[in-house]
Amino acid sequence: MNKREFVIAGIMFLIACAVFLFICKPWDKGEKEVPAASVSEAKAPREAYENMQVFSLDALSDMAGFEVNELEGIPFEVTEKRYNCIYDKDAGYKIAEITYYGVDASLCFAKGSGTDSIPWYILYDNEVEIEKASDIEVKLKKDESGYSTAQWMKDGFIYSVEIDPGVEKEDILELVGGIK
Repeated sequence: MNKREFVIAGIMFLIACAVFLFICKPWDKGEKEVPAASVSEAKAPREAYENMQVFSLDALSDMAGFEVNELEGIPFEVTEKRYNCIYDKDAGYKIAEITYYGVDASLCFAKGSGTDSIPWYILYDNEVEIEKASDIEVKLKKDESGYSTAQWMKDGFIYSVEIDPGVEKEDILELVGGIK
C-alpha cells in the first residue's frame, strides 16, 4: 500500500466512524429505530459529500445515474478493483470512480456529471499541457514519475484518470482515447 492509498484508507475509516457515531449516537440512551434510508443519506461532519462503495460496475452505474464502463488498456496487472460513487447534494454533482490496484501501481478512473471538474483533481492552467486524443482536448499533468493525471470533458461528462506511478504521454493519451 503506497502513501496515498494509506492516507485515503485512513480518511475513509475516520469518515465511517463519524457516520456511525452520527447515526447510532451511542451516548443517547433512548431507544430509537434508525430507518435504513437514513444510513445512506447521512453525511459525516466536515464532509460535503457522501462516498458510497459498491461492489459491481452495474451497481456503480445505477448509483451514479449514468453508464460507467471499465477502463481498457491499463498498463499493469490489476490485482484489485474498487467502485465508489461520490455525491454532493449541495453542489449537485455525482462522480463514479473505479480504482484499479496492482502490486506497485494504481489507477483511478473517474466520470462525473453536474460539474466541470473533479474536485480532488483540480488542474491549474499553469501546471498542465493540453493535448488531443481522439479529437478530445485533454489536460495532462506531469510529475517526477511521468504523466500522472489527465482530465477532459466529453458528451457533458467530466472524466479523469490518475495513475501512480506516472507514464509516458503516449500511454496516458492511449488510455483516454480508448474510453467509451
